Amino acid sequence: METSRLRLVGAIYKGSPDDTIPFLIQTFGRLPEVKHTQSVARQVQYASGTRDKDYIHFLGVEVDRIECIPAGFMAWEIDDDIWSIFEPRSGKDELTWQEKLTWRWLDQSVPGKPCGEFTARCPDEWNNAAPSLREFRIVSNGYIGAPLDDAIDIADYSPSWPQMYIEMQERIKNLLGPDIALRIEHYGSTSIPGMPAKPIIDILVEIPSFEEARKRAIPAFNSPENEYWYYKDHMCFILRDRTTGIRTHHIHMAPAGHRLWDGLAFRDYLRTHPTDAARYVDLKRDLARRCQGDREGYTDAKGSFVREITDRALRGDIPG
Repeated sequence: METSRLRLVGAIYKGSPDDTIPFLIQTFGRLPEVKHTQSVARQVQYASGTRDKDYIHFLGVEVDRIECIPAGFMAWEIDDDIWSIFEPRSGKDELTWQEKLTWRWLDQSVPGKPCGEFTARCPDEWNNAAPSLREFRIVSNGYIGAPLDDAIDIADYSPSWPQMYIEMQERIKNLLGPDIALRIEHYGSTSIPGMPAKPIIDILVEIPSFEEARKRAIPAFNSPENEYWYYKDHMCFILRDRTTGIRTHHIHMAPAGHRLWDGLAFRDYLRTHPTDAARYVDLKRDLARRCQGDREGYTDAKGSFVREITDRALRGDIPG
């Protein structure tokens, strides 16, 4: 097999894992400065460490070759066994670090687009109190430049939604296998008969662990219409229509006992309590009008209602 080579140009953050948002906002805003030839380019984020004093986060965009690194950015070149870092110095791009690496897992199923996680010794100034040999895991793998449509539209219930779930359920089983996809559930509003909803099929997959699931799930869904994100302790894949960019599925993956599984209690309660289901519909329609284009704001604003119903369902506090 030919040598794999992943080249990323971006920025690095060292600090608390809870304080990465300003870094990400600033870096995403600067990614257009990175020279690349693809109309749709892959963005990848790597993270290492868990404690405040040893956390490292890198966000970069994939390039064909390393040249003209923007000020304040660096380039990573990762091949079969070497990790190299380049930085702009004195008007030119210089090699500033090179070490052998060990792949924890590596996927080469997309020609010229290797994807994986690795262990390597990193520059001493990155380490603080942590050992110099570090594991780098992928926390996002997606694409920029693709057509996107993230409007918040509440559609009338469609009888096609259960079938869309069944078709994706079978696809997930085939892609991941029964040892990774231990259990698959349709949840969220599209799983509640008669419920108007954003026409996106929410799916929850029980996995044995994030470490085992990532190395199979990320390559399985690695294509320009899909995104992968890791939110502290929750994996999510956003699947889109290839032509329009419209979201079609959200696939959430978490081990048994994770708080996401409480969503099944919310689903089952609203399936059998039409009065509260009607309250939820009214709330969603109102928020969709007020939060157009702000998906996070829309989700946050629903939070108190979702918690109210979920807590009631988990307690068994069912009104007569």
